[in-house]
Amino acid sequence: MIGRLNCYGKAYVADGGSEKKGVVSGAKVGIVDADGRLLIAPQYTSVSEFSSANGRPVKNANSSLSMRDTLKTAGEYLSCFDGKKNVVVDGQGNAVTPLTDKAVYLLPTYSMCGFTIQDGSNVTSGYWDMEAKKQLLISNKVKKLQAHICTPFTGQVAKIDNTTSRTSYFIDKKGKALTDECTKVKYKDEYWIGYDKTKKPVLLHESGKILLANSEFQDLRFPEKMGTDIMIPAKKSGKWGVVNGLGQTLVPFEYDDMKSPSAGWICAVKGGKCGVIDTSGKVIVPFQYSDIAESPVANSQNLWVRAADSLYYNFDVSCQQTVGDGMRVVTAFEDGMAWVVPARQQIQDNSILNGLKLKYNIRAASLVPVSFGVLVDTKGNQKTRIPTPQALRSALYDAIRKNGDNLTYLQEKRFLLDVTRATRVCSLTGEIAQEEWDY
Repeated sequence: MIGRLNCYGKAYVADGGSEKKGVVSGAKVGIVDADGRLLIAPQYTSVSEFSSANGRPVKNANSSLSMRDTLKTAGEYLSCFDGKKNVVVDGQGNAVTPLTDKAVYLLPTYSMCGFTIQDGSNVTSGYWDMEAKKQLLISNKVKKLQAHICTPFTGQVAKIDNTTSRTSYFIDKKGKALTDECTKVKYKDEYWIGYDKTKKPVLLHESGKILLANSEFQDLRFPEKMGTDIMIPAKKSGKWGVVNGLGQTLVPFEYDDMKSPSAGWICAVKGGKCGVIDTSGKVIVPFQYSDIAESPVANSQNLWVRAADSLYYNFDVSCQQTVGDGMRVVTAFEDGMAWVVPARQQIQDNSILNGLKLKYNIRAASLVPVSFGVLVDTKGNQKTRIPTPQALRSALYDAIRKNGDNLTYLQEKRFLLDVTRATRVCSLTGEIAQEEWDY
């Protein structure tokens, strides 16, 4: 039996076993491509993708196979079980780890593949070095289940979790400990931050380099690269400032709080109010707002700031003032437009609204007022009139651009009638208003 092909042209194949209501048990499982070529011969009791959350196999050794199951990825690496034995193979069916009894391998990253071997109450954990083709043991026959959990490598380092002490430490590819045990460990864009036993922050790059070691800082935020150097928000003597990789001060320590830099701009708090500064400390947005919505766009000239009335307003950096009306919910400006929920927005209960609710699974009545919004431009002009879910932002944006930067109400309505064609429901006993015709 062959399952459904995914968008990468791969599908499960099962040989033997028994089938009941589309679920196959006791079969040997493999992977086939769109041309019928066996990428992985059906010789395993289970073939599984890896979780993007923790790197573990999604299916276990005893998982049954529904012929409706579809691979969700290109299958660069797959976990294959033969009874209690586990091996990792690449997309062409080549083994990249040994077939190991009572083992569970993690998703390979940076040529290292974490594993756990459970033999009764004893657990051995470590990594398989795919280049050196040898084991790197982290804990050998620990008598407490999963006392040490090996997580996938990021760059040249891996985080080892000690579930007994609820701490973590880092190793390199030779197994050398790079840090002492830390708490509250987190990762972002090549950097790890944790806190040592004295509650001081530890900043580790995935190359294995520890930054600001033995520093006087009380806390750190994730840094941002600037040329050959980096900007690191740091807390000293109760106040926040910015330092470089050598600990030299770039922005004085005079702020109550700071977020991580974004394209050279930093959201900060001073005197209980939010504002934005650059790497020299120059004020980009004055410190007079209760919140500033982060923008993924580098040096965006339009930022949403929350005023005393708890509504967000479009702050134009170039003219240093707010533009347009207040919004209840906002998203960042991208390509000159943002999806927002205006404070005074009215939503009409009609078949288009109900079709959109069904299509985008917006069931709770309490979610409707904050789940439907319109598009506005950076000058405060409303570009759409009919409230729609945020998921339609890109499609509406494309329609507006293709129509000369404008959509008439009739064009907008026809667009939404087409989007909801399969999910709009009309009464068989009532009349369909002409404004809801889509043909």
